[in-house]
Amino acid sequence: MLFLKRQSRNGDRDLNVHEGAIYRREWRYNLVEVARVLSVGPDAAGIPHVRFHLSYVGPDFTEEQGTRLLALTSFAALYGSHASPVARPAASPALAV
Repeated sequence: MLFLKRQSRNGDRDLNVHEGAIYRREWRYNLVEVARVLSVGPDAAGIPHVRFHLSYVGPDFTEEQGTRLLALTSFAALYGSHASPVARPAASPALAV
């Protein structure tokens, strides 16, 4: 798995883009844009790209937008300073009876 790290424009935090990471941007009217990273890797010219699945989640709906591809710099500009990675819930231990 390829792992890329890029310094954000504001310089105070790094954007770790890796397969499985989930980023979100909040919009007006309780609309949330969710980007789930599918893969990160260079194209034929060596430019790193991010392939991600995009969806919009509202108070009573989820609209899938499909798979998108952006250069890592573009992805970082969109999701680096305006979004936060979504923490995956920890696996709960099985309850013994």
